[in-house]
Amino acid sequence: MVVYDLEKFGLSETLRGGNMNLKEKIEAMKFFLLKEADNRYQNPDGTFKKMTCPDDPDEESKFCGCVRYFMSQGKSLDSAKKLCAYIAKKKGK
Repeated sequence: MVVYDLEKFGLSETLRGGNMNLKEKIEAMKFFLLKEADNRYQNPDGTFKKMTCPDDPDEESKFCGCVRYFMSQGKSLDSAKKLCAYIAKKKGK
């Protein structure tokens, strides 16, 4: 289980606020968690970070970072590779 320091991210006051209903608080936490997941795999400029490949730990590339991101979203290895190849093709890389 991962524990987040809400003070560090400025969310403790947001979630404690009496003007938010439970549904709004849940949506705020979902947004925060998705943002945190993206930060693990993406650079601030939106490119993917260099990471080791799930199927070849000796290889490290931004493509592998892309694959790991989509796998973290529930895609299979094959589907993640296809999505990342499509993105690379569209970007001209």
